[in-house]
Amino acid sequence: MYHITIRIRFEPVFGSALFLMLTLFWGLAASSAAAEPHVLRASGRTLIEAEKYSGASTKHPRTESSAWCSGQANLAYFRRDKWFELKLEVPRMLNYSISLRAASPAGTQIEMQRITDTGTTSLATIDVPRADSWVAYTDTDNVIVSLPAGTCTLRFLNHLEDANVDYVTFLAGSEKDVITFEPPDSVGSAGGPDRNPLKGFCSAFQREHDDFATVGFQAIEWGLFEPTDDHFDWSYVETILDREGTRGRHFILQFVVDVDDPQLSEPKGKSHYRGPDWLLERVGENRGPARPEQSNSRITRATKYDDPVFIEEATEAVKTLLEHYRDDPRAFVFQAGVLGFKGQWNTNPMGAWGPTQFTKSETLNAYLANLGLDGLMQIRYPLDPVNKPQRGLGYYSSNSAPTTQGYEFGKRITDRQLSNNGPISGEWPQRVDQQYWEKFFQSDEGLFFIEQSRFTTMILPESLEIQKMLPSWTQDEILMNMHRRMGYNFQVKSVRHLVAVDDSKLTHLEVELKNVGIAPFYKKWNVQLAILNAETFEPFEILAMDTDLRNLKPNEAVTFTCTSSKKLDPSEDYKIGLRILQPGADDFKNAPWKLNPRNAYVVLANQVQVIDGRWADPPDREEKWNLVGGWNILDTLQRLEPEESQGIDTKFFPFQGSFRP
Repeated sequence: MYHITIRIRFEPVFGSALFLMLTLFWGLAASSAAAEPHVLRASGRTLIEAEKYSGASTKHPRTESSAWCSGQANLAYFRRDKWFELKLEVPRMLNYSISLRAASPAGTQIEMQRITDTGTTSLATIDVPRADSWVAYTDTDNVIVSLPAGTCTLRFLNHLEDANVDYVTFLAGSEKDVITFEPPDSVGSAGGPDRNPLKGFCSAFQREHDDFATVGFQAIEWGLFEPTDDHFDWSYVETILDREGTRGRHFILQFVVDVDDPQLSEPKGKSHYRGPDWLLERVGENRGPARPEQSNSRITRATKYDDPVFIEEATEAVKTLLEHYRDDPRAFVFQAGVLGFKGQWNTNPMGAWGPTQFTKSETLNAYLANLGLDGLMQIRYPLDPVNKPQRGLGYYSSNSAPTTQGYEFGKRITDRQLSNNGPISGEWPQRVDQQYWEKFFQSDEGLFFIEQSRFTTMILPESLEIQKMLPSWTQDEILMNMHRRMGYNFQVKSVRHLVAVDDSKLTHLEVELKNVGIAPFYKKWNVQLAILNAETFEPFEILAMDTDLRNLKPNEAVTFTCTSSKKLDPSEDYKIGLRILQPGADDFKNAPWKLNPRNAYVVLANQVQVIDGRWADPPDREEKWNLVGGWNILDTLQRLEPEESQGIDTKFFPFQGSFRP
C-alpha cells in the first residue's frame, strides 16, 4: 500500500504575476515517517490571476521570498477575511485529508470551501496554531473532505489573524470509503423489460390488445381531415388516435390521399381516392388498368401529384398537421405521406404516375421544416428521394422478415451511416409462407435479423393470422427476446456514492449507464438522479443530468456525476433512483397527457425495483397532473466513517499533471 501526498508550494516569481508550482510526493506506506519522499514535478506552472485573491492594492495575499520555507517562498499577507483558491482536477471521488504548513503569530482559523456554479459550500475549518512568529512553520492537523471527481475549485478563507502559508498537502483516502454497487443484468441474452416507450412491436388499430406494444400506428385520410378548403377537422384525427391501438401510446401517423386496393376490380366513385373532393375537382386524377397487358385488369387511379395546385395544397396540409401535433407528447413519427398510395412514395404498379423529384422534395421539405427540434419522420424507401442524411429522417421497410429485401434494408442503412436517424419501423408482409414464420419465430434467425436490420418498431399481422400458424405466439420466448432487442435498452453498470464526512454532509453520486441495445435513442429525453425516501419513495432531492442519450451509440456508456445540495436527515433512510423520462412529463400542467404514464419513462435492463409512474393530482395546487414515480431504484445510501488508514491502489497515482492549482 502506498501513502500518496500532494503538496502545492508557493514559489517566488519575477514581476507582478503570481504562480503556483504543483509538486507530488509519494512513498511506501511501510517506510518510516522520516524517509525523504520522492518528488515528482508537474509539467508546468499555472497562472493565478490577481482577481483570484480577495482584497485590493498590496493587501491581497501574494508570494514573497522566504528562506524559512521549503520552496524558498511563501504566501504572505494572508489576512482576515482574505482568501485564495486552488482549481484542481480530482481524478476520483474520494475522501481526502488536507493540511497546511503555515505560520501565524497569534493563530488563526482557515475555512475550506468548495465553489461551484450554484454557490459556495463550507467543507471544513483548519486550525493554525499560535506560533508567536512569522517563520515558525508547522503542519496543521488534517481535515477530511469528500470531493467528487472532476474539476474542483477550493477556496481557503482566513477568518481570524494574519498568517503565512508554505504549502498545502493532500492525502488520498481509501477506496473502501466509497460504496459501489453493480445492479444485476436482466436474465437472458436479450435482457431488458417487456415494455418500454418508443421501441418494440408497433400496434395498429387491429392489434389493440398487444399490451407490450407502446407505439401505435394509424392513418388519416386527407379528405376527412380537410373536408373543405382551409378547414381542418381535428376531432376526426383525435377519433383515429383514440382507437385502442394508439390510445395512451405514442403514435406513428400516416397521411393518406390515394389507396390502391387490389380487392376491388373496378373502383366505385372515389373508392381509391382518400383526398378532398374539392381538390380532386381542381387537379384531376390518373386512371387506368393496373396491368395494361391484361385486358381484364382491375382499374386503379391516382392523384396528379405534379400539379402546382396539388403541391401547394399538400404542403399547406402537411404544415398544418405538424404544427398542431409536433409538440404533442404522443407524437413519435410522422410518415411522409400525401404522395403515392397509402401515404408512401410509390404508385406501384403504375410507376409512371409517380411524382417527380421536385414534387417529392417540396413535400419532404414541408415535413422537415415543420417537425420541430426533436421531431422524426419516415419514408418507405431510403434511396428515394433522399440521397444524403437529413435531420429527423427515419426509414420504413415493407419487409421486416428474414428475406433478402429485409437484410438489404439494414445494410443500406449501415453503409450510408444513417443508423443515428433511422430506421424507425418495418411491416410484416401481408402474406408470408409457413417457412418464413418458422424461420423467424422458431430459431435464432429472428434475433439475428433484428440486430442486422436495426428495426426499432414493427407492425405484426393480425393476431388471428399468427395464431393459425403459431397458436402460442404471445408466450413465445423468441418473440419476446426479439421485442426486447429492438431499438434500445439502457443498463446501469455501476453506482458509486459517497456521503460527505465533512461539514457539508452532502452526497456525491456517480452512475455509469450503458446502451446495450442495437440502436441509439431517438428522442432527447431527460435524465434525472434522485435521493428518495427509502419508505415512501418520495424524492428528497432530484438532480437533473446535462446529457443527450441520442449520442450514446450501441455498446457505449456514459457516467453521470453530481452532488446533492441538501443535507440528509440523519433520522431517515434513503435510496438512489434514476429516471429517464419524456420532457415535460414531470412538469405541473392543467390536464394529464393523453398518454399512459408507463409510456413516459424508461425501465432499465437491470433486475432492479421500479416505482410505477402515475399522473398526480395534488390537492394543494391549481396546476396538477405531473408525473410522479417512474424511478429505477439503484441502491441504498450508506453513511460511512473514513478508514483510519489512508491509502489507495497504486494504479490511481501518481497524478502527474492531473491537479492544476
